[in-house]
Amino acid sequence: MQTVKTTLILGLYGIMAGTTVYFLMIIFGVRAFVATPSNTIGLFVLSALISQFSRLFDGERLSFIQQLAIHFVATFVLVLIANAVMHWQFLVPGNWIRFGIIFLAVYFAVWLGWYLQARFTAETINVQLQKRDKAER
Repeated sequence: MQTVKTTLILGLYGIMAGTTVYFLMIIFGVRAFVATPSNTIGLFVLSALISQFSRLFDGERLSFIQQLAIHFVATFVLVLIANAVMHWQFLVPGNWIRFGIIFLAVYFAVWLGWYLQARFTAETINVQLQKRDKAER
């Protein structure tokens, strides 16, 4: 049951990140794709699937750099597959460099967001633990 709960929570976080990125792209004038019901569902599915890759970081068999490399490649391949399946036209001829820059910027921005969220959560937990330890003494 815990696995199902974790999968759903990660999926929802992924959908939140994906829709936030999509809206930011619209705000900054980056043409991604037209917002249709099928494209929106495609974005939700893509975002939820990408979020599942974060489970790679739960293990300790691989170094962080190896985990990050696998996550990056898996995310890139999944975006390429979604592009082909959904006909999003990210990769029209002559658009590879633009796509690469946008992909790297989005990947970095999402990672920065995840990192900051994890750091703030850890700091909050540490403060609560310190308060509890002081109260117990």
